[in-house]
Formats: sequence, C-alpha cells, structure tokens
Amino acid sequence: MPGQALEPATRGRGRPALQRLWKARRRLGAAAAAAAALVVVTAVIGGALGGPWGAAAGGVCGAAVIAVVVAGLLRQGPARFVRYDQEGSSDVHGKDGPEPRSSERASRPHRGDIAPVRPPAPAPPKVPPPGPPPVAVRSPAGPPSAPPPEPPRGRPAPVSPARAAPVPRQPAHREAGRFPQPLGKSGLAFEGPWHLPLEPGPPGMAADSVQAGDLAVRAASVVGPSHRCQPPGTPRQDAYRLSLDRSGRHLVIAIADGMSDSSHSHLGANVAVQALVQHLWEADEGPDASRRDECFRSAARQMLAAAEQRELAPNAVRAAALAAVVDLEAGPDGGRDAWLASIADVTAWIRADGGWRQAAGDVKQGMDGSHLSVFLPYHPSRAVRRRVRLGPGDVLALTSDGVGDALGRADLGPWFADRWSAPPHIGDFIDTVAFEAKGELDDRTAVVLWCPDVRRRP
Repeated sequence: MPGQALEPATRGRGRPALQRLWKARRRLGAAAAAAAALVVVTAVIGGALGGPWGAAAGGVCGAAVIAVVVAGLLRQGPARFVRYDQEGSSDVHGKDGPEPRSSERASRPHRGDIAPVRPPAPAPPKVPPPGPPPVAVRSPAGPPSAPPPEPPRGRPAPVSPARAAPVPRQPAHREAGRFPQPLGKSGLAFEGPWHLPLEPGPPGMAADSVQAGDLAVRAASVVGPSHRCQPPGTPRQDAYRLSLDRSGRHLVIAIADGMSDSSHSHLGANVAVQALVQHLWEADEGPDASRRDECFRSAARQMLAAAEQRELAPNAVRAAALAAVVDLEAGPDGGRDAWLASIADVTAWIRADGGWRQAAGDVKQGMDGSHLSVFLPYHPSRAVRRRVRLGPGDVLALTSDGVGDALGRADLGPWFADRWSAPPHIGDFIDTVAFEAKGELDDRTAVVLWCPDVRRRP
C-alpha cells in the first residue's frame, strides 16, 4: 500500500539499530570478553617473540577480535518485519495477531528476545453443499445399477458428442449418376455427357410442382438423349405451360412437340404453348365454350408471325400440340370435367387397372408411326376436341410422344403407373420422365394431375 515501508520489528518507537544492539547485549558481552582474552594472549606472545614476529602475531589476533565481534552480531537470527502505516507508527502485531491481553502476557516471549514467526494456518478444506442423494436406476433385466459418478466440482460435466443422423441411401441410379432404367441396361446413347447447342435456346430441363385447388400437379420436360449426347447439342424441342383461367375456376395446360425435321421447331413449340394458354385464359367460359375451339387458329397465327419476324419459312417452326382445361372444383359425385383438344401425336392418358388408357391424341400405327400428316401452323382446323369425365382418384397424364409412346407399351406402362400412383416428389417425378430405355431417345414432356376422392356424403 502507498505510504508503507518495511522495518525490523521493535517494541514502541526509537532507533532500530540501537534497540537491536540492546537486545543483543548478552551476546556482545561474551564476544567482548573473548576479545579481551585474545588481546592478553597476543600481548604475551608478542612480548615473548619480539621484533617482526610479535607485530605479526598482534595483527592476527586483532583480526580475530574483529571476526568474533561480527560473528556475534550475525548470530542474532533473522529480524521480523512489520508494516508502518502512513503516520509512521509501527504495527507490532505482525502476522501473529493483536497484542495479547494481560492474562496472556505470561506466555509471551521476553521483551529482549525475538518472537518466532508462526506459519500461516492451513485453509480449511472446501466442503460441497449437501445435495439430494443419488438415485439408483433399476434396469429391466437385473438389480439396480450404480448411479453415474459425479464430475469434480468446479469443472463442467463432460458432454458426449451428438450422434449424426444417418444419411439416407440414394437410389442406385442416382449413385451411378444415371436416370432410372426400368428395363435394365439402356445402351450407350444415355452414357455420354450433355452438350450445349450452338445457338441460344430453352434450358435442357424444366419442371413445376403445383397445387391447383384440390388437384396435385407435377410437370417436367427433359431434352432427350438424341438431342443432348452428340456434340453439338440440339435445343429441347418440347415445351409446356400451366396457368389458371381468368375466373380462377379452371386449370389450363398446353404441351407442344416440335418436329425434328424443322430447323427451329423449338421456337414453334414455345410460341404455340404460350399462344394456346393465353387464348384459353381470355376465353373464361365453361367446358362447352365455342371460343376455345379457336385456340389453335390463334396459335398458328402467332407461329407464322414469329417465323416471319426472324425471316424463317413456316416449315421451320412446325409442331404438334395439345391443350386442356380442367375443372378445379369437383361435383357432388367427386368427378370433374376436362376439355381436351389435340393435333398429331401429343396425347392424354388416364391411369386404369395398373396401366393406362389413351383419352386424346393420335394413335401411332405401323412402321411409320412417327410420320405426321397434320401439324401447326398449317392445319389448325384439324384439331380433335373431346370432353372426358375424371372420377375420384383418377390420374390424368398429358404427354409428348417421348413419354406417351412408353405409356402405351406393355413393358413400360405398368412401371409408370406404379411410379405415379400418388403425387411424387418433384425430383422423383423428373427421374421418371427422364427414364432410360433402349429406343426411347426423343425429348420427353409430361404434365400429370391427381384427382382426390372428395365425394360428398349425404
């Protein structure tokens, strides 16, 4: 602390050096007597020897006297030190506590002696506060088990590392970097990397997961192996659009499949689906509305305008197409109406008996089933229109021929029916649309609707 100093312990105030000599007076007396004896001996020896030998003996004896005196002073023992306060008075208590009372003075050391320094008392051991006794846990198969040992006080209990949740195993085709192969090995056409086209175009993949009213809707369009695995790539020639009509009571769907022998069929397909949805959105009438019949004429006009704007021939933007309008609200029997109109081989299918039943679109027959005789923008009046009734639990699939051809196959149709028995995750839906099978190399597009069972009970 400021203003404090360390001094030898003394009783009262005075000169510390003189008091120290006073306390050591007995030892100094003994030392002086010894020194006097040495002086006498030195005088006797010097007188007997005489000359230089006597002087030398006297010097040795004098040095011995000085050594004896210094040794007497040093043998007093260590001095105690105490603190002086700011006023200059000494604290004689030191570490031994306050001045003892009169009843305790008999046990106090003599005033001239130096009191021994007492070692500090050891600190009492820390006793933990009492707590609830440990409870033994009885295991179902044996006697009570011992409680777990408590961690030392002052230290946190060890925390066991949390176990990481197991990572779910991916399907085999995803671990191999492939799409599903329902028929086994699919061929070399599916193993190559995807290549980009030399011109800007639509993305190689598009998808949607929609809840429209009580209808669950999944949609996906994927470029086929014949257009992506050989450099340079070809733009995806399929396209689709989804929308509600202006009244919000119907779901509007359009799918178009550009013809492979048209240089800009991807442009024609995208213009066609946009024009079909726009026209049906503006019609805003019931399933039997006559204005919907004009949707393909509107699409043909816009396709021709897009080709002319880019200085392309109408033959460069040819495409097949399908349009659909589905009621969002089911009737009292749980069913709903769907209006379908199609040109060429873009088809509609209804899931039935573990397979599929075709509801719209051309049926491919013979060796030249892919040859089209009607298409947009040349034959808008050749569109075929029909109305279908969807019952509770029905599944409606609108597809381009890349998926429609597989739904009509006896070996692939049941696989799709099983995969689409209920609305899947959008990632699983894309996997199914992008399936790998020998001979199925075209672009593929599918829009699938699941109709719930909402029949009203009386």
